[in-house]
Amino acid sequence: MENKVDDRVVDKIQKLLRLSEGNTTEEEAVVAMEKAHEILARYNLSMEDVLDKDFQDGDYIRDDEEIE
Repeated sequence: MENKVDDRVVDKIQKLLRLSEGNTTEEEAVVAMEKAHEILARYNLSMEDVLDKDFQDGDYIRDDEEIE
């Protein structure tokens, strides 16, 4: 993985993806997916980056930037 990102970013995206697939209304699912894609674009990540099971603590750096 080329991108170095904060673990909070990955966690946030993963939570949004789970929300988009969970027991939510269609509107909530759409909003969660849109937000996940927005964050992916902001950090120049792909779905593969966030879903990669080999994504370990040493693969990214911490950043003090606040995650929305």
